[in-house]
Amino acid sequence: MIRKENLHLILALSLFIGNSTALFSPAANAQTTVAQNAGKTSVNDANLPDLESRLAAIEKAVNERRKALGIPGVALVIVKDDRVIYMKGLGVKDFENHLPVTPDTLFAIGSSTKAFTAMLSVMSADDGKMSLDDSPKKFIPYFKLRDPDADARITIRDLLSHRSGLNRTDLAIATGKLTREEIIRIAGLAKPAARLREKFLYQNVMYTAAGEAVARANHSTWENLVVEHLFKPLGMRETVLSISNMKKSQDFSLGYEYDGETKQTKLLEMVNLNEIAPAGAINSSARDMALWLRLLLGGGIFNGKRLVSEKSFKTLFTKQINVAPGVGYGLGWFLHDWEGHQVADHGGVIDGYNAMVGLMQDQKLGFVMLSNVTSSPLESEVEEIVWSQLVGKKEAIDASATFSPIRTISDTSSNAKVVESSAVSKELEGSYENEQSGKPYQISVREDQVSFIAQNQPPRALIEKERDNFSLSGLPDNFSLLVRRDRNGSVIGVTIKQPTADVKLRRMPELPATLTVDALMAKVIQAAGGEANLRKHYATVISAIADLEHQGMTAEVTINRQAPAMMSTKSILIALGKNVGTIFEYFDGAKGGTVASFGTPESITGKELVDARVESDFHQLLDWKSLFTSIILRRMSKVGDDDVYVIVKTPDGGNPVTDYISTKTYLVLKRETLQTSSTNQIVIPLTEVYSDYRMVDGVMIPFKTVSSDIISGEVVTLVKSVRFNVKLPATAFHP
Repeated sequence: MIRKENLHLILALSLFIGNSTALFSPAANAQTTVAQNAGKTSVNDANLPDLESRLAAIEKAVNERRKALGIPGVALVIVKDDRVIYMKGLGVKDFENHLPVTPDTLFAIGSSTKAFTAMLSVMSADDGKMSLDDSPKKFIPYFKLRDPDADARITIRDLLSHRSGLNRTDLAIATGKLTREEIIRIAGLAKPAARLREKFLYQNVMYTAAGEAVARANHSTWENLVVEHLFKPLGMRETVLSISNMKKSQDFSLGYEYDGETKQTKLLEMVNLNEIAPAGAINSSARDMALWLRLLLGGGIFNGKRLVSEKSFKTLFTKQINVAPGVGYGLGWFLHDWEGHQVADHGGVIDGYNAMVGLMQDQKLGFVMLSNVTSSPLESEVEEIVWSQLVGKKEAIDASATFSPIRTISDTSSNAKVVESSAVSKELEGSYENEQSGKPYQISVREDQVSFIAQNQPPRALIEKERDNFSLSGLPDNFSLLVRRDRNGSVIGVTIKQPTADVKLRRMPELPATLTVDALMAKVIQAAGGEANLRKHYATVISAIADLEHQGMTAEVTINRQAPAMMSTKSILIALGKNVGTIFEYFDGAKGGTVASFGTPESITGKELVDARVESDFHQLLDWKSLFTSIILRRMSKVGDDDVYVIVKTPDGGNPVTDYISTKTYLVLKRETLQTSSTNQIVIPLTEVYSDYRMVDGVMIPFKTVSSDIISGEVVTLVKSVRFNVKLPATAFHP
């Protein structure tokens, strides 16, 4: 019953941003240097017509979006043809004291560090110190995976391309109590989510293991290698690898969190990533990162000197595994197409910082964006702005054009618009399933926009290009949704057009009107124990053991609940047989949040707060009419071998809750919800499956819950004891 495993802390430390894409609006403000390469280059050297107006449009767009997204400061550098054509700081590095960002301001670059680790690996292969196809065990004998086959066959190449089969094991990182070796050992204990090389699964700890293996192969440390083999030869003099050294700099940015609901900016404590340094510990500036861009755009040559062989350099940008249709991963780089040009990019997210590095090799063009807020759409939006202005789409780009905030990369038509709740939405809303696999999908209203929803994916707003033809927000041009109709014009399904293969989804019929929501809920209440038994209880204390299967850890869990709507969950994390931290999540009837023995305390607002209030309602089953403003009995489905009713309950201002209710027992067998954050703008679908129901004091309680999301993987929680009507102190619901 660990619901979120401290979503804020884990996501902030996950060091990864995806390749979502979006357009927005241009604007102006700045302070420092345009187009300098050690002070020598002018913008007119880049052989682009109207370069200054194009750069002005880029600056305008980035700065306007920075302000709209609540980002205090951004540093942006653009390199073309081995010359810096743009380098500026926008906004402030110190929100409280209004100190401006400069090209020399240090920011954490997070997972953009991974490309440096990959580069060190191929350089070491050039030197004959190791092979990418060596087992990591050759250099770190303690490396071991739970799956025997993967353990026997895994290579350093696998570690560098996220194909180990392991889901994220970032919780061990977040605790701050474990050494690099212990973190790697814990990852090895995790249950694999896929077979070796079967699928792309982003893995910070495996990158840490790769960095450690490369260091041992060179009889050194990763820290020494990256300084001696990359920072010094490139002249990256200000770039550092620790928070303590960053704070010694005369020019560094503080890190912030912006709450989109309250519009408040909060200073965050800097995160020390020493124990997973190869996965995300570099702190750098726009000026220093420009040198890194010049090496990459030079094919491994810097100032006339080759630092890595041509063959090894190409290996970095050779696809090792598919990430998604149209997107691959090399070694430290995501690889995809933009308007016929091959692009390599990689972002980075840690507490208070967000970065993006993008390369278009055939144009000798690249950029680095550094910002001081945890996770925002800007890291992908800036890529679209730079490419559009300096390369141009197949349709001509007006350098002075203003881009609409609601448009996406697939929106090249001025008539395209996000579909709002309307007659069109009523036509499309409903449940769909894959005609071949039976996998469920939905089209429903989210944030007043009609959205396509796939399991374990964020909602994709539909953008109408023409009748029955829609783009999907955040996806490239070659993705679209086409509506299929019968002879009478009724919607019978949709087709998802994508680069690899089209996917046909059939529309599921609505339930017949013979069963009403009221009738179903009455049966659910009776199955749970009946109103009288539910009413006689006012508090519970549940003790449980949770197996965080894909994290390699366990937890001792205590859940306190008290009427009318108070709830807290305390989880004591256990790894390698020792207590490594605690997470306390609470809602006291009015406010809520998360406090952990590691990381910054978090308060919840907006949808999170609404969802916490609903979840904490002690008599939720009995209060369903007051808790939810919309309740729809959607369709029939299955959970395992059981036939179920699917009911969607939406609270005012909160996320929908989808329950799968057995047609035999009328017990809830599965629940789907969304985990949202007003600060990092990430939406994570969560699924919980309930089983082993037992009667305790007249109430049916599921003694086994299996929760699953794309960050934590599966968590199996087994209840040890349930006590009703325990007198709980007020402190039980406060940090």
